[in-house]
Amino acid sequence: MQLFGTQKFKLDREMSGIFCPKLEDLDPKYKEQALALADEALEYKLILLTANMYMDYAKTGNRKRFEDHYHERRRRLGNLIVGALYGGCEKYIDKMVDIAWAICEETSWVIPAHNVSRGYVYGGRALADTTDEVIEVDLFSASTAATLSMLYHFFKSEIGAATDGVLPERIEYEIERRIIKPYQMREMRWQFGFINNWVPWIISNILLCTGVFVHDTQKKMSIISRSMFYLDRFVETYGDDCGCNEGASYWNAAIASLFDACETLVDISGGELDFTHGDFMRRACRFIVDMNIDPETMLFVNFADCGPYLTNISGKMVCRMGKCTGDGTLVAFGKKVLEKYDVLETGNGIEFFMYRNIKNLFRAEYNADGDALPKNAFYGDLNIAVLRAGDYVAVLKGGHNAESHNHNDIGNFVFYADKKPIIIDSGPMEYRRETFNAKRYKIWTNQSSYHNLPDIGGVMQEAGREYAADGFSADGNTASVSYGGAYPIKTVCRRTITLDDHGLVVFDETETDGDVTYHFLTHIKPTATQNGVMLDNVNVEFSSNDGIYVDSIDLSQSPQQQRMWNGTELYRINVKAKKLTTKLSKIN
Repeated sequence: MQLFGTQKFKLDREMSGIFCPKLEDLDPKYKEQALALADEALEYKLILLTANMYMDYAKTGNRKRFEDHYHERRRRLGNLIVGALYGGCEKYIDKMVDIAWAICEETSWVIPAHNVSRGYVYGGRALADTTDEVIEVDLFSASTAATLSMLYHFFKSEIGAATDGVLPERIEYEIERRIIKPYQMREMRWQFGFINNWVPWIISNILLCTGVFVHDTQKKMSIISRSMFYLDRFVETYGDDCGCNEGASYWNAAIASLFDACETLVDISGGELDFTHGDFMRRACRFIVDMNIDPETMLFVNFADCGPYLTNISGKMVCRMGKCTGDGTLVAFGKKVLEKYDVLETGNGIEFFMYRNIKNLFRAEYNADGDALPKNAFYGDLNIAVLRAGDYVAVLKGGHNAESHNHNDIGNFVFYADKKPIIIDSGPMEYRRETFNAKRYKIWTNQSSYHNLPDIGGVMQEAGREYAADGFSADGNTASVSYGGAYPIKTVCRRTITLDDHGLVVFDETETDGDVTYHFLTHIKPTATQNGVMLDNVNVEFSSNDGIYVDSIDLSQSPQQQRMWNGTELYRINVKAKKLTTKLSKIN
């Protein structure tokens, strides 16, 4: 499947720039928040990014000490840019100049966890190489360039007057050297090695830089053609169902960034290159609605490295998606999100998706003619079934154990009652060095024993493309998976879930010579009953009460897990059985 193909195009020199909205069209409801965030940024003190902070990752695997200050610089600059759009830049110009200059002075815009040395050795050195030859563009160097591009685009004259013309020239030089030139000259690992959200995230920001800084028409056309080629490589990793195997949180960086790229292409081409609609975009955009449990709390289905609550989904962007693709449900969902969340209220990610967040500031009208939540959703290629009935939602997952941001979780299910998580997927720990190397599956959140799955003869699932579901199907409010192939031993595992207005029934069967222990994860402290446990007002009844026991999982070493689940413990219910029927229903 391709989105762009080999379409030929020609740019009109007069039309091929980045979007130029009128400032009088800024939505006034954001003004107070924008000015407050910009005023707060005036008090920000620049922190020196030292060599030892950069080397933390190589020495200890810690990403936080360097990245916190690195991202804060960019977030503060983004907030100053937005404040200056609303209130004029005179008050903010000196601080914008100082932060932009400090960013230009950084040896590398590539974070330590993504550092590539000369000779293209990934993780080869603890510090970024000191050379004019930049060999890698990563997620955050591209985002950095986009933030500086917006500063330049809106306030070139003002920052020029404040610096005797030097800062605009410096920004032009750094973006050409660090972004445009290496992108034109090299094929980087994210373009051929691992193809995931990096591709649209980076390219969408490079296209923004292109629209602002590249004035030669042939050079611009070359960058656009290259970009469409690599974006199609990304699209080709999707199945016919167009579902995002990185989960709902990474949809925000994957499909949403693809949509950013498409909108930017509309700007650059004067409307000639418009890929914001069509079958792929319609189905790929719809994924975020299908994975939503409650737009009020922004609770989502959270397989893989996805957390349960996502408050950084852009409601205005979702509305634009719905308008472009003709999907009324998307528009209705986007408007629901806008009732409670927007970029200025959350403060999340303004520096990551600058084009999107600036565009969201301008007034637009969207008419909703659909429901904010669909009924059921079935993604055949991903092996995901979302079942809804009454007050309940249940989700079953198949797939394979080499998906992007994978957890060993083939056959896992999750369950919600009254729009609250009951049987859960824990989501990820904080990212560190081990998260993306050979030790990834030493981390408990990534192991099948800490998902709603069995240990078979004391054996967990293994990572790798060959460890996969043997079959997956869904019909009405029933879904089934066969997943014995996810284990490194010979076994047969079958799970069927059926949902109706009365609750969920899970039927499990395992054929093996060894013992089988099923695990069920929850954030609610279980209360024992005769045949199972109570989780708040949800009764969980097991057909076997042989060896039921509960152990707790200490979250004290993971602030991220504590925030996600609003507590210091998770609980794992364990049941020994080869055949097991589990019933979950509310007690009124």
